[in-house]
Amino acid sequence: LTIRNVQIENEDEYNVRIVNEFGEITSKAKLSVLELPEIQPLLEDKSIQIRQQIEYSTTITGRPLPEIQWLKNQKPLNASPPHINIETIEEDVIKTTLRIDNIQSDDDGTYAIRVKNRAGQKESSSKLNVLAKLTFIKKIQDENVIQGQPISFQCQIEAIPKPKVTFYLNDQELKSGGKIKIESKGDLNTLSFSKVDLVDSGIIKAMADNGLDKEEISAKLSVCLKPSLVGKPTDAQVSIGQPARLQCAFTGLPMPELKWSRVDGQPLHEGIEIANDENQGIAALVFNATTMTDKGAYLVKATNVVGSVEQKVNLDVKEIKPTIIRDLEAAINATKGEPMTLTIEATGNPKPTVRFFRGADELVATEGQIEIKESEDGQTFTATILSMQPNQQGDYTATVQNTGGMAKSKKCKVTVTKTPTFIRKPQDLTVADKSEAVFDCEIDAYPNAKISWIRDGKPLNTKDGVEIQAQADKGLYTLRIPQVDTTKHMGTILCRAENAIGTTEHSIQLNVTTAPTLKAQLKDLEVLRGQDAIFTVDVQGYPIPDIIWSRVDKVLEEQNEIISFSDDRKQLTIRNVQIENEDEYNVRIVNEFGEITSKAKLSVL
Repeated sequence: LTIRNVQIENEDEYNVRIVNEFGEITSKAKLSVLELPEIQPLLEDKSIQIRQQIEYSTTITGRPLPEIQWLKNQKPLNASPPHINIETIEEDVIKTTLRIDNIQSDDDGTYAIRVKNRAGQKESSSKLNVLAKLTFIKKIQDENVIQGQPISFQCQIEAIPKPKVTFYLNDQELKSGGKIKIESKGDLNTLSFSKVDLVDSGIIKAMADNGLDKEEISAKLSVCLKPSLVGKPTDAQVSIGQPARLQCAFTGLPMPELKWSRVDGQPLHEGIEIANDENQGIAALVFNATTMTDKGAYLVKATNVVGSVEQKVNLDVKEIKPTIIRDLEAAINATKGEPMTLTIEATGNPKPTVRFFRGADELVATEGQIEIKESEDGQTFTATILSMQPNQQGDYTATVQNTGGMAKSKKCKVTVTKTPTFIRKPQDLTVADKSEAVFDCEIDAYPNAKISWIRDGKPLNTKDGVEIQAQADKGLYTLRIPQVDTTKHMGTILCRAENAIGTTEHSIQLNVTTAPTLKAQLKDLEVLRGQDAIFTVDVQGYPIPDIIWSRVDKVLEEQNEIISFSDDRKQLTIRNVQIENEDEYNVRIVNEFGEITSKAKLSVL
């Protein structure tokens, strides 16, 4: 029996019966229709970037349903890595998917699906190209390392195909050997130094090349030395107020950063200058003028990238006992009522204080009476008594003191005197003849002044009809003339005050009201032509009389360069006398109490 072009519907049980006259026999068999496995769609070659996801999905048919197997590079994926998943659904057909998540470089390869049943076997494959641009995903870093210590530089590279990595130091290729070791494990590349020397400082470069891309990265290798002290610093000892310098020297690579502080934790004062030279490793602390608060221990810390070191330096500030550089004067003659100043100059550190004494009594600053002052430079000290009085005479001293000690001045003997001075001067007087005239004055002097009233160069006394009174303790003096006599008293009187220190004088005018008088009449003049003619009168009388000159009856007035008068008109001058000036000249003298005249003749020769 032949059944051609068998189809599924031909599948069944088929029987045969064989018969002859001697008997019969039967047999049966089952017809199963098989189909070769089919893969639809077939797998195709693919390219994908690293860390992406890819799927292969296909449908498998065949009778009976075939067995399937996924392979990578002809090896079953039965125990595949976690990021590779296979999902298969079996119904009338088989649907299967191979999914690769987060593709890595080692996922590159040929993936295949193999199917088989009793009818046969079929296989489809795909070349998976995992692509990755050459990228440094972990770069080498700058490193600071102490000389003699090990160090490693490591980089991680993502690239397909896998690159060759070459390391360089200062553009010189490095190879494994000696203290250098270069390793490559997977995508990690490591350059290691078992120890470093100063000559290893420089630029480390990693160059990666896979034939498609080329990249390089670099980092700085700094071979360092921990900071260390050079030499032994010296503690400083100065007198207060003097400058001071604390200094230490350090070395290190790189040169260390230098910082100063006080061991007691107090901040550095504003007057302290930090004068570090870090390029030279010099740490310096400068005190322009030391004070007691500067005394103490100071700490300098030197720090670089690989370590630090500290050094303590001490500053000792000594006090200076006061020294008197200009003592009080041995003696001062002060003027009564005037200021008197005591001056002393002294130095010392700390700056000293000064106290002034009269005997055992200290001078205390009192507004309007005593001033105590100090100069800006702190060396000159003064005590001023603004108005010296005799009861302030005595021995004065001063003490100069600071925490370093005390100095005492020599004694200054102060005496008080005063040249006579008019506090109130006597005033001019005008009185009638035979009336009383009184002159008062007040004089300040020490010792007390002796007073004289002088007229015409001679002191007045009781014989001259005057009374002289004195209250020396009060400085009051009086000249009293009970009955003024024109002849004895009128005119200028000089009041003279004198003591051992000096003398002062004041002139007063005593005027007695009288009619004018002439001491002598005008005299006739004979004058050569061309010369000057001068007429003069000596006049007395009070009030001061008017003087009128005339030529015969014509009153004379000043004429340019011909006729002139003195300021008091007691003198008439005729210049360059000529014949026509010859004549009689008159003078008339008048006040409210009377008048007088006189005349003289001018003859021209």
